Amino acid sequence: MGRHKKITENTTEDINLEDVLVDGKFYQGNENILRKDATFKWTDAMIDELKLCSKSILHFAENHFYITTLDEGKKKIELYKYQKRLLKAFKSNRFNIVLSSRQSGKTTTITIYALWLVCFQDDKRVTIIANKESTAKEIFARIKMAYEQLPIYLKPNIKSWRKDGFLLGNDSAITISTTSSAGPRGSSSNLLIIDEMAHCPNDLMSELWKSAIPIISSSKKSQIIVISTPNGTDNKFYDLYVEAQKENSEWNLETVTWQEVPGRDEEWKKSAIDMLGGSLDDFEQEFGNAFVLPGKSVVDSTHLDELKKQASEPVLVIDEGKYRVFELPQPGQLYVIGVDVGEGIGRSNSVAQILNVTNLQNITQAAIYTTNDTSPYHFGTRLMSVVNDWGRPPILIENNNNGQQVLDVMYQTHNYENIVTYHFDGFSKHYNNVNRLGVYNHTNTRYKGITNFRYWVNGLKSVKINDLDTILEIYNFIRLPNYTYSKRSDKDLDDRVFSLIWALFILDPTLVTKYFNVLQLDDQGRPMKLEPLIDNSDLIKQSPLLIGGGSYKKPISSSTNFNAYIGSPNSNNDFNVLEEDKQNLQNWLLSLDSKIYKKEELKKENTEGYRPIILF
Repeated sequence: MGRHKKITENTTEDINLEDVLVDGKFYQGNENILRKDATFKWTDAMIDELKLCSKSILHFAENHFYITTLDEGKKKIELYKYQKRLLKAFKSNRFNIVLSSRQSGKTTTITIYALWLVCFQDDKRVTIIANKESTAKEIFARIKMAYEQLPIYLKPNIKSWRKDGFLLGNDSAITISTTSSAGPRGSSSNLLIIDEMAHCPNDLMSELWKSAIPIISSSKKSQIIVISTPNGTDNKFYDLYVEAQKENSEWNLETVTWQEVPGRDEEWKKSAIDMLGGSLDDFEQEFGNAFVLPGKSVVDSTHLDELKKQASEPVLVIDEGKYRVFELPQPGQLYVIGVDVGEGIGRSNSVAQILNVTNLQNITQAAIYTTNDTSPYHFGTRLMSVVNDWGRPPILIENNNNGQQVLDVMYQTHNYENIVTYHFDGFSKHYNNVNRLGVYNHTNTRYKGITNFRYWVNGLKSVKINDLDTILEIYNFIRLPNYTYSKRSDKDLDDRVFSLIWALFILDPTLVTKYFNVLQLDDQGRPMKLEPLIDNSDLIKQSPLLIGGGSYKKPISSSTNFNAYIGSPNSNNDFNVLEEDKQNLQNWLLSLDSKIYKKEELKKENTEGYRPIILF
């Protein structure tokens, strides 16, 4: 392997680089990497260790392979039992498929095998394919760090050191790629490793498989290792999993369960289920190696049925049915609003969900505003009336496309002070601009928002949804084969769902402390009890929804009446206003010199004892 042998000592402990290095030629000044023509002298102990590592991958890993941990930084790896089992299987079998629990160290295991192979065998080509570019970069960063930490006498010199791979002095190489890249197609490899295969797009994986397998099969010693958590049944990984279980299959199946990972017990399982929104199905797919079929709703069907039973009629309907109020605003209560914005041309809806979050164990849907024929500009203006109805609470608006117009109206025109903004690391500068208000519906924010939604709705079951149309949309908001959530078909809507997601997202730990005082956290670090940063009781008392009210017993609904009341005659949400207040309001209206109420017109008729009926 191009290593020069000269025996002078009998120990490998505390080797001084200056003592063993004959010609100190470092690669680009990095003292952990030697150029291809660098030479050094050998000891008996160094030669023995080299031979032992080349024969035993377990000895190599446990004595020389370094990993980086969050708590301890760089440290020598301590192999779990299942990792030892996998490494032995990789050495013994040409075709390996590994079904593994998430976050179990499976990627670390394949990097150990890849690095060991290229360091101790000549002319080996290793290709590692990941489902995402960021994952591919992370894998290669691990390999490079582990290579640099190896004793200088165990690693071949470097010929080439690139961003996507390296070539060693023994002519072995590692290359990193993604399924979307053209790199792996048609290239020859002695070892092809596909990480998270079940999460690779089916069309790209099919193309890769057709081009790679003939090349691998042409060699009697070339290997394939595919490793993944499950992701439904409509993918190549599941096909190989089924194939591996057949008698006389060429594929060796290895399974890593969550129980095999140290520190994971039933208490850990309960915590993990809570973090996944309370769904056992999600836990089984993420950690239990279950191939969960797609098509299930974002909320468990049994709980959806219960939510449907608990739904209630509105106590107030205004704006020709667009604005449905299920409970009147009350001073001392805490509210949040989530908004999804449509085009306003009769297709998708613009929706504002108003939630009462005073009691986080019993969050209630206080109201909903829905329209599909209002332009974003006018919807933004109407939202200003809505926020005034509820004491000007925090409002989170999706800023994709039309949502930006609504944000401009509320912030630039009306200077609304309580617009919630969410950014996160890794976003492009365009979407992570500090001046860009609201939330951008991106893959990451979508996943985080839905996970948070499921935590409150599906896990804690602490959200009461009164609007049946919202519940219907949740029924049709399902898990897709790629483990994302979306509406069932193009004919379905998801505007009520996403506005509800964004309303609950204000309770996310990264946001909630900016708008509320958090008095208590649960064991997942999420709020259990809130109080307002600023008391807005006076604003709620001035809510237009409370002005001119009455204990109406007769449901009235009229398309010509801007403020039409409907509801149950025995509704607990009826409210009373003193008769004196009613009289004062009527007298004030009569005093207006308006087109509707003109004193002159009233005098022409016999209006003695007449008082107009005012409906709100």
